[in-house]
Amino acid sequence: MKKITLNTVASDDRLTRQQACDLIGAVAVAEVETRSCELTSRLLSDGDDRTEWRADSTGMVDGRKYILSIYYMTTPQDSVDVEANGGDWGGVDWEKRVECYTIAVL
Repeated sequence: MKKITLNTVASDDRLTRQQACDLIGAVAVAEVETRSCELTSRLLSDGDDRTEWRADSTGMVDGRKYILSIYYMTTPQDSVDVEANGGDWGGVDWEKRVECYTIAVL
């Protein structure tokens, strides 16, 4: 696995939580995890019936501006459960739905 730094990270690198923390700090990662997420319009691979969600935050590290994104993936069963719960997505365990983090250094 290649070593990722702020100088080499690409906006499409799929990072773990630990990698994101190592690059921009645990406080910034914890902050994006508190943000409300939105549905993305990205089409997933054939056969992948999950739905993608994303939340973003911006910040500065080492004098460089970045956009940190967290991606979540929900299942068709999540949608059924939400519908049965009156449309409230608050019952979804979002921590278990984290797919990856990305960082775009601007």
